[in-house]
Amino acid sequence: MWYLACPHCRKKVPSADEQALDGHCETCNKQVTAQRRWIFSALCNDRTGSRYINFFDDQAIKLIERTADEMAPLKEDGASSAFDRHFMDKSFQRVMMKCSVKSDTYREETRLKVNCSSVAPLSFVDESRQMLEEIKQMR
Repeated sequence: MWYLACPHCRKKVPSADEQALDGHCETCNKQVTAQRRWIFSALCNDRTGSRYINFFDDQAIKLIERTADEMAPLKEDGASSAFDRHFMDKSFQRVMMKCSVKSDTYREETRLKVNCSSVAPLSFVDESRQMLEEIKQMR
């Protein structure tokens, strides 16, 4: 669900230990204390169907409302019920997402890769105003 990244360049630190977080960043060429950064896929639904969408750290924090560093102790301490409960509480939200879609070929199989580029809470008031403006323009 997360990877250990350099706090300066945000690249993966392969030598970092999950417990101590210390490792050597090959990009920056220095010893760093890594940060956990979200990277996961979630099944998202709308009126047209469902699709797995990839979430990276910036959008995942907006969706989950916690950083990976904040959630890691809950998973490691055996308190997975608190970890799971937080994710269940954040499930089934109505949000406005902007996504980028890219065609990817792997082993001669073409599939669509969908990445979330922004997440915002859904405002029914703003959406209603926008729809009313569009209706007025049609007249």
